[in-house]
Amino acid sequence: MSTPIETVWPVGVTAVLWAVVGWRLRDQIRLPRGWWVIALVAVAVRLFWIPAWTAHAFDGHEAEYWDLFRGMKSPTRGGTVMVPGMQWLWWLLGHALSASERPVVSLMVVVGAASIGLTGGAIGMAGGRLAGWLTAWLLVFHGAHAAWSSSAYNVILPHFFSAAALFGAAASARGRSGPWRSLVVLSIALSLALRMDTGTIGVAVAALVLFCRPDGATLMDRLRLWVGPGIICAAITAACAWPMLWPGSLPGAGERTLSFSLNRFFWSPYHPFDQPVVAICAAAVALQAVRRRTGLALVLVAWLAIHHGMMATFDDFGERHALVVAPALVGLLGVGLASMGWFGVVGMGLFVGASALDVQDTAERFYGSEERYAAVLEQPPYADLPRLEWSGEPPNDCGWIAEDARVAARPIASHFNVLNPEEEAALRGSTGCLKWCVDVQDWRWSSRGVRDRALRLDHLFELHAVAVVVDPSTGYACLSMDVGHRTRTDTRPTDGNHGSTSRNDHAVP
Repeated sequence: MSTPIETVWPVGVTAVLWAVVGWRLRDQIRLPRGWWVIALVAVAVRLFWIPAWTAHAFDGHEAEYWDLFRGMKSPTRGGTVMVPGMQWLWWLLGHALSASERPVVSLMVVVGAASIGLTGGAIGMAGGRLAGWLTAWLLVFHGAHAAWSSSAYNVILPHFFSAAALFGAAASARGRSGPWRSLVVLSIALSLALRMDTGTIGVAVAALVLFCRPDGATLMDRLRLWVGPGIICAAITAACAWPMLWPGSLPGAGERTLSFSLNRFFWSPYHPFDQPVVAICAAAVALQAVRRRTGLALVLVAWLAIHHGMMATFDDFGERHALVVAPALVGLLGVGLASMGWFGVVGMGLFVGASALDVQDTAERFYGSEERYAAVLEQPPYADLPRLEWSGEPPNDCGWIAEDARVAARPIASHFNVLNPEEEAALRGSTGCLKWCVDVQDWRWSSRGVRDRALRLDHLFELHAVAVVVDPSTGYACLSMDVGHRTRTDTRPTDGNHGSTSRNDHAVP
């Protein structure tokens, strides 16, 4: 299996079958009340509040998909990064759409809005129409969902297919007629074929169809009904996903235990729910959901917990991976709020307010330029820091983490070089000194996901800003941080630089 067409044809066949089944079910799909208003607001948030219409840029691996769309590259056999199905999608669409950014961004925004409708519809069928309506609005103002909805990377499209699988499972659980099981099987296969970590949707689907049953149906009834589709789903999913893995392996292999010890309490990718007050309120509402809609709530809790546990073993765990279970998180809130009467309305306003602040923060960082970041460093609390011109050499007898060539040491040290305590110790100077220059990639939102890595360092270490380093020839600036004690470690210290402490705020800009 080495040629491009051989790695993608199972996905192509599955996509055609999915379209046929979806067309047959089109008249039975019921989205949240007021759907067109919800959809219009969602599109406006994603195109104009998150300034995707004017500020989006193709970055990192996303730029390679952009090259496929423009016909500058041809599809390859691919892998887990350059996914075969995504390559062919953009290559084929490039022959049908004009070679400009706005059609690509607009198409992904529409897909993102459709995923909101399917998610809200699924929660509405399983937990009540008001719960589905609230869930949809919470997703409209979900910062990560809004930002990724403009990206050509393999994030929002597999998220859409996961939402379709959840919708089909909820329809089946309600006993609705139609080929819903086929929709579930094909949607899971396509979701996993486009993004491996979306495979945990299988947990939610299995639990939903087995434990949220139509009236009068027993567990054995549901098992008999779903054992065949389950076997078919496994076979189709394997056919779609295996070619992009073979003969390689899953990303992050080799350091799963270490990664889990570092990431298991890393909540930043779930913003704004990583903030203490928001988290406490969300936990209270989730408990209410468990009390009132026990079966559905426990399904969502299990999906959320299993997914986090699995993804915490990945060294580059970040926002794009947490987005997979955003339907579980906001679905719990929707179900809980719907059962609280007027308190639910107030709670809805508080959560939307917190999410709106998060959207605004994301919008300000969205593909931010070096000039905008330099302006941030001119404001408090960084305005009074000393300005140091880059001399061409890192600080004497001190480890130096910086990836931009203008201020990097040789060899370059990155975020990943300090995850392992032994590697961190080797990087430090003889006095234990280690500095990290936080640059525009660490500050801004982009599809490269570098900010997730910066926030992980913030999660793992005590950080103290000491200076702003500038390159006078280009105006480039980065924020020099002293990297102090490790705050999260389950491994034995190899030197005296590791301690145990805690911190609730972010030191990085």
